[in-house]
Amino acid sequence: MNDAGTTAPAGTGTGRRIAFNHDLLSGLALIILGSFAYTWGPGWGERTWVFPNMVSWLMVGLGILLAVIGLARRTREKLFESWRAAVDVSWFSASVLAFFLLIPQIGYFVATWLFMVVQASVLGGRRHPAAVGLIIVVAGLLALGMYQLFGGAFNVHLPEGRWI
Repeated sequence: MNDAGTTAPAGTGTGRRIAFNHDLLSGLALIILGSFAYTWGPGWGERTWVFPNMVSWLMVGLGILLAVIGLARRTREKLFESWRAAVDVSWFSASVLAFFLLIPQIGYFVATWLFMVVQASVLGGRRHPAAVGLIIVVAGLLALGMYQLFGGAFNVHLPEGRWI
């Protein structure tokens, strides 16, 4: 790392890259997501929704811890190794946002199933028809299992969707 805090070789006038502290950025992202989930999530204003509020506060707490660790380390690295990694992270972020926006409309099971199928297909790079079929079946079983686990074991009833 040079005097400017970047990963560019010292003494070179070209090739300067923007460098970031991964722990600090991840911590800030967790704080923002946890705050968003607490403020606009399904448990907002209702104290009976203990589980969503607990998860929101856990995200904020872990985000603060990670941000403090990032500030203490003061190391900086390249944010992405390639443009493809940046596209993957952007795609993942957009699909998480779509997942949260679609849950009230189409329900937890369908939204989770679609999210898992899309993520496994895009990030896993599986293009073989048998692999896609396996992804569809496994994602459906996992989404159904989580839906039943939260409803039965935790007594947390997940959204069923407005169209059902």
